[in-house]
Amino acid sequence: MAKKEDVSKHQSEPNLMIKKFKPYQTPYRWLVLALYGLSTFLCLIARSIAPLVTPILKDLKISYSQMGMILGSWQLPIFCLRFAGTLIDKWGLRNLILE
Repeated sequence: MAKKEDVSKHQSEPNLMIKKFKPYQTPYRWLVLALYGLSTFLCLIARSIAPLVTPILKDLKISYSQMGMILGSWQLPIFCLRFAGTLIDKWGLRNLILE
C-alpha cells in the first residue's frame, strides 16, 4: 500500500503523457468550409427549384430525364466532401494537398 506522501507527490506532478493540442491552423480549413457551404447552398437551390421545372423544360428544350439528372446532381458535391473528409482524417491534410 502506498503512503500518503507518495500519492500526493505523484498527483502534484504534471502528467507528461497529456499534451495540449492546438487546432490545425491552415488556410485550407476555410476552403473546406467554403466548399461545404457551397454544397449546402446548391442543395437548397436544387430543392427549391422544383416548382419551376415546367418553365425551365420549355425554355431550355430538354427532356424530363435530363432535368431529373440536373436536379439529382446536388448530391454529388456532398458525397465528394464526405469522402474527402474521410481521406483527410485517414492520411492527413498535408499529405493530400500538394503545395
